[in-house]
Amino acid sequence: YIPNDTSKEICDMVDSWDIDGHSHNYLYLDEIIDSVYYNMSDDELNEIGVGTRFFRGAVDSLLELGNPEEIRIVFWFDN
Repeated sequence: YIPNDTSKEICDMVDSWDIDGHSHNYLYLDEIIDSVYYNMSDDELNEIGVGTRFFRGAVDSLLELGNPEEIRIVFWFDN
């Protein structure tokens, strides 16, 4: 599900993926920060097969943009 107020840039990306993109969804940054995964150590994440790059790099960079309750991450999966 892509929210109705998603930016044109993201909507264009979704369209460009066509049928190769699926299971569209979104989370707010505060939901990610409150997750059990965000609070795991790198070793714990690696043990369950979750890469640390997202939690240690991307999320921390997104925090610089402002209030985590107002930062929405729209995502989908590749066939």
